[in-house]
Amino acid sequence: MLTGIFKISRIAFPLLLSFAVASPALEHPGLYFSKSDLPGLRKQARGAKAPQFEQLVHWAAAHLTENPPSPMGLEERNHESCFSVLTNFGLLYQLTGEDKYLKAGKRWLQALLDTPPDTSGDFVMGTFTGALANGYDLFYEGLDTAFRSRLKDKLIEVLELTNHGAATCWWSGLYTHHDFWIPTAFMGLAALCLKGEYAGADSIARFSEAELRRAMGLLGDQGYWPEGVADWVYGMLPALLFFDSLKRSGGYDFYENEWLRNTARARLMHWLPGDRFMNIGDSYPSGRYGVLGSVSAHLLMRLASRYRDPYAQWLALREAVVDS
Repeated sequence: MLTGIFKISRIAFPLLLSFAVASPALEHPGLYFSKSDLPGLRKQARGAKAPQFEQLVHWAAAHLTENPPSPMGLEERNHESCFSVLTNFGLLYQLTGEDKYLKAGKRWLQALLDTPPDTSGDFVMGTFTGALANGYDLFYEGLDTAFRSRLKDKLIEVLELTNHGAATCWWSGLYTHHDFWIPTAFMGLAALCLKGEYAGADSIARFSEAELRRAMGLLGDQGYWPEGVADWVYGMLPALLFFDSLKRSGGYDFYENEWLRNTARARLMHWLPGDRFMNIGDSYPSGRYGVLGSVSAHLLMRLASRYRDPYAQWLALREAVVDS
C-alpha cells in the first residue's frame, strides 16, 4: 500500500511482537514491502502510479547532489528533512536499482553517523531513530559490510536513548501530545526494523504498541485530536507508518480501533471553505505542521482506503491539490 511521506515531493508507500523467544530477523527491505512485492510496485510505477513516480524522479533530479545540513546537530527540522530525503532516495533505489540513489542516500546516512546523539533521549531522537531505520531497511543490500555495521550500531544506540527518554524525558507520558506520538511511533518502527538482529527489539516494539494503545484509549472514539488538525498530521505520519509495519509483521491491528476509524471524519469537521481549517489549540489555519506534517493527503488516502470512506477520500483529493 503506497502512501506519501516526503518533504517537497512526497509520494511513497503508504507487532507488537508477542513471542517469548527472539523473533526471526526481518528481511530488508521489510518494513513497508518485501523483495517479493517489488515487481508489483514497479508495475504500478509504470502504470497507475506513473504520475506520482515521475514526480518523485523529478524531485530526486533536483536534489541528487544536495548536501545534508552541516552540522546536522539535533535541530528537529534537520532530522525531519533527513528522514524525508532518505525515504525518497531509498524508495527510488528499491524501484530502480540505480546506484546514484544509493550514493545520495549514503551521503545523508553518513551525516547521521557523524551526529552525536542527545543522551537524555529528548523527543528529536525519535525522528533521528526513524531516519536511521528507514535508511537501514531501504539501502541494506547496497551497503558494504562495514558501513552497514556502523549504521546498525548507530541505530541501536539512538533507539536505546529514545527508549530511555520515553521513561525520563518531559515528553514521557504526555499521551495526547504530538511530541509523545512521534518518538514513540518511530521507536516502535525502528524496533521492528531490528527484529531478530537486536536483543531488545521485541520488548521495545511491545512498549511502543502498549503506549500508543493507551494513548488512543484516552482519546475516546470520535477521532478528535485535542491539539487541532495541524498537529494531528504531524503525529499521524509516524503513527501510521508504525501501525502498517506492525500489522504487516503479524502484530496488533490498530485499524480496528474506533478512534482511528473516525479520525479522518474529525479532520473533515474542521475543514472550512477555501481549504482552510479551524485554527484551534496548537494548530494552524493551513491544517499542516512542521516538515513531516507539511502535507496531509497521503494520510487521508490511507485511512480512506482502509475504511472505504468516501468522505475521507473527498477531503484527501482536495488536500492533494494544496499539497502540490
